[in-house]
Amino acid sequence: MIVYVRFNSSHGFPLELEEGASIAKLKETVGRLQGVQGEHLRVIFAGRELRSDSTLQVRGRLFRSWFTLKGSQCTG
Repeated sequence: MIVYVRFNSSHGFPLELEEGASIAKLKETVGRLQGVQGEHLRVIFAGRELRSDSTLQVRGRLFRSWFTLKGSQCTG
């Protein structure tokens, strides 16, 4: 399945994931592509932050819109 991602307000890009992939997998994949750790990302959809244990499918319907990922840099 293709989902559309914006990372830290940049231009969006399509991302291919398995059907029913978890939000944790989305974070991991975007983090790898953007050079940040997935655990430091927040996924925002329809104004709400999604939990890592959620999937990209809710009540039998796949998300077909943009996901916004916000990253924070860790120092240390």
